Formats: sequence, C-alpha cells, structure tokens
Amino acid sequence: MIGFFALFLMIPLLSVFIVSFTGEPVNLFGSFVNPEILSTNIERLQNASFEHYANLFSSGSVYLSALNNSLLLSILVSVIVIVMCLPIAYAFARTAMPFKKTLAALCTMPIIVPTFISAAGFIIMFGRTGWVTHVFNTMLGTEGAIFNVYSMLGIILVQVFFFFPFALWPMVAAFKIADLSVEEASRNLGAKSWSTMVFVTLPLALPGMISSALLIFTVSFSDFGTPIILAPDGLNLIVVQAYREISGFF
Repeated sequence: MIGFFALFLMIPLLSVFIVSFTGEPVNLFGSFVNPEILSTNIERLQNASFEHYANLFSSGSVYLSALNNSLLLSILVSVIVIVMCLPIAYAFARTAMPFKKTLAALCTMPIIVPTFISAAGFIIMFGRTGWVTHVFNTMLGTEGAIFNVYSMLGIILVQVFFFFPFALWPMVAAFKIADLSVEEASRNLGAKSWSTMVFVTLPLALPGMISSALLIFTVSFSDFGTPIILAPDGLNLIVVQAYREISGFF
C-alpha cells in the first residue's frame, strides 16, 4: 500500500516540485535505469534556482493576477454557497417539510454531473441564443443575453449550482447533531426565535459551516472544467494558466 502510494502520488508530485526549480522536466524513474538520463537530471538540478518563484510573485506577473482572480472566485463561491445552504440545511434537519426525500435527491444530483456539462448547460440556457434568453427577450421585448455567461459571474453561478451539495449535507449533519436542549433553554429564558437562531443555533452549527466553507473553497479553487469553458481571454485563473503551461511544456 505504501509503495503504491509513493509510486503513483508522491513521485509525480516530487517531479512537479523539482521542475518548479529547474524549469525543465526531470525523469526520476529513468535515472534508475539509464546513466545518460541520470547525468542529464544531475546537470539540470545543478542549474536549479528560485527564478520561477520570483517570476510568480513579481509585479505585473500573469501568475499573480491569476492567483488573485482564483482566490476571489473561491471566496465568493464559498460565501454564496454557505448563505444559500443555511435555510435549506436547517429545513432538512429540523422540519417535517413535504417531499423531503424527493428534494434531497434533487439537491444531490449536481454531484453526479461533471462541471463542464454544467457549464455547457448554462450556455444552452443563458447564452446569446439560449432558450431562457429567448423567453426573457420575447416577454420583455429586449435583445441580447440576460448576462454574459463567459465571465466571472457565469463561472460563479455554475460553481454555486455544482458545489452546493458538498456544503449542504455537512451542514445538515451539523444542525442534526446540535444540542437541542441548549436551544430549549434559550427559549425558556425568554429569548425570541430569531435571537435563539442567531446566538445559539448558528454557533452550534458553526463547525459544520466552517468545514463546508473550506471544502467549497478548495473544490472551487481547483475546478478546471468550468473555467476552461467559460473564462474569457481577459479573466486569467490559476488552473487555466497551469493547463496552458503544462500543455506546452512536455
């Protein structure tokens, strides 16, 4: 098990880490079987430097702007998803709402759909010739798209739709395991419903909310399918930039 882990995860990651210093691919496996490859790798390692890291954080760097855009995207998606999931998670955990199982199944469906399929679906609906755009323009007598799908807003909407189940169910679990006796004590002491919700219920569910936010931030930051389809030329994101670098590197 440890050997499998090292072979297919640690060594590839180590190779990428080494390339960040050498600027050239290093064949770690080949070094064990071919003296010429070993000699070439040693020569490249001797020329290793921090030049690429300096370029990454230099003023006006395309990588720095891509990193900033990706961080902004991930933060916005995380905040929107958590705010959106709060009432839904509470309803699933604490109420006897009708059709709960059906709605739960519908809320889980985005997990099984790849992000690039979701992006394509939004284009079909909200693109310049999308059917939602057509209905909207017909009803209001307007022209053009409701909003530009190929933008930061388009990426945010797709990621919110796709990633909210990742936050919903941990938050449902957080509301379910919260100590109800504390909320009952708050109400018995005369606290109003909104006060109990804000100062008791939400703090009890806060660990689940934080873990959900961190998960959404991570998957949003690393999402490749949505940005590669919807990101315009002027919006540079770190995953897209990494793809461009890797596709032209090896």
